[in-house]
Amino acid sequence: MTGATSPHHGMNAAGVRSRSGLFLAAIRALIACLFTLWLWIAPPHAVLGGTQPAFLFEGYLVFALVMLAIAWRSWWFEFRLGGLAFFIDALTMLIGLAATEAVTFDFFSAFMTFYAFLTLTSLARWSRRNAMLAAVGLALCFLVAGLAVDWAGVPIDTTKFLRRLSTLGVLSLLLAWFVQGRQRPALPRHDPADSLPGNAGDDAVLPAQVLAYAMGLCQAQGGLLAWAATAEPHPRVHAAGSAARPAAIPPLPPPQATPMLFDRTRGRALCLTASGRLVARSHPEWPALVMAGPEDEGLSIPLSGRTGRGQLVLYGMPGLNADDLFLAQALAREVAAALDDEEARALAREVAMARLRGQIATDLHDSVVQTLAGARFRLEALRLDQGENPATPASHAIAEICESIAGEQDHVRAIIAQLRHGQILPGQRDIHAEIAALARQLSRHWHVAVSPTPAPAPLPVSTALVYECQHLVREGVANAVRHGQARTITIDLAERDGALCLAIGDDGQGFAGPPPHALPASLATRAAALGGSFALETRAGHTCLLFTLPLDLS
Repeated sequence: MTGATSPHHGMNAAGVRSRSGLFLAAIRALIACLFTLWLWIAPPHAVLGGTQPAFLFEGYLVFALVMLAIAWRSWWFEFRLGGLAFFIDALTMLIGLAATEAVTFDFFSAFMTFYAFLTLTSLARWSRRNAMLAAVGLALCFLVAGLAVDWAGVPIDTTKFLRRLSTLGVLSLLLAWFVQGRQRPALPRHDPADSLPGNAGDDAVLPAQVLAYAMGLCQAQGGLLAWAATAEPHPRVHAAGSAARPAAIPPLPPPQATPMLFDRTRGRALCLTASGRLVARSHPEWPALVMAGPEDEGLSIPLSGRTGRGQLVLYGMPGLNADDLFLAQALAREVAAALDDEEARALAREVAMARLRGQIATDLHDSVVQTLAGARFRLEALRLDQGENPATPASHAIAEICESIAGEQDHVRAIIAQLRHGQILPGQRDIHAEIAALARQLSRHWHVAVSPTPAPAPLPVSTALVYECQHLVREGVANAVRHGQARTITIDLAERDGALCLAIGDDGQGFAGPPPHALPASLATRAAALGGSFALETRAGHTCLLFTLPLDLS
């Protein structure tokens, strides 16, 4: 199954996804550029060591541009080098604070920007605990820089120094609150009304909608969705876009699995733990659905809901980065909730259908079966009124009619039992033997020759398929006798290319008028509902109904 992403959801993608690593790398480069410029144009008394701090920031500018290129090209190295980059950033700020006497002179406002950058970087990369430790460490660095300036013989205004130190602490709290909102992105809810082509009752429609919803939010070009309800032994797998449904059904990851960015070619994965910590792993054990996908790089999201669990894998996402793991957490909740809601709606539909089936079964029993029983009783009484000789033509005809009615009673009772149980009886039957028995019954009922083609070997199929074929044969024979005045009818059954081919031929008058002839509506509707096809061949003295039905009606 393939499909395009939903335009409605795709419009929201730009506002949902973020690339904080690339953004912070760009801000680092901008800060380095601005500091280099400021130091070259600063008055000499504002800088200790003359032009040496400017050379320091020139080197830092080169480093910042290299990190910007890495953040643009590789989510793996952008994350792995994050700690080293933060150390170099903090060291540069500490040296710059001391070299420019920023704790006392006007360069403090410029270093406020540098401090905000470092705090944002720590909050975007690490857990809240580690980020707060980094913020405390940066405040201590500011204190150390002030002490270094004091040891250099420059007087410090203690009140102003403490005021600036407390300002940095408040700024850390504000940035921490802001970044925590980034790690919990607000997603638009999935709307089941955004339907895709398909029947409303098709089990594949809602998963296809959910997959398109996820692909639209993440700007993905392809995706795989596996979902298994609690009572299902195997997941159902759906594919869209550039991804194709795998031939074998892959097992789901364990319940403790976490969202991950993966690169199978290089053996790299970046995972988001349950505690909110990003962890890089080399050569991990890949989930089966990741291995079954068409591309080596993407985003894997485990799903867990009230009614089941599953996995979502997305491919072809532009600018794949660590922020997508926080998006994955929110997306997993929305997707699981949508699938849970559908399971609840399906259960409600099944309860309603069970009630309807029970009502229909009761109506059939109270009307059709009782009417057939009454007609059979009256015919038996009529036969007795003809006398004791059962060999008379009238008595023989009445006996045949009674036998046909008895057969129809058994057939209707079987339908009632199936309706009350809510399913076709399980197991398999030899369809050749079942159709042969039906042919004998129809021959007696219609007084025509109904001849099934001899079977070379038994053909076991599901009871459901036998039941459907019996309906087709009954109606085909009735139409041939009533409308075509046929006297000889043949039935041919064969398995070809994984499908069951059923041909019902007769020697009747054929269809009136020039071709193309309209297909009998009831037969065409039944064949289409079974996922099969129906064709017609007709001419004077010969008509053939050709059905091709799937062997698996599940």
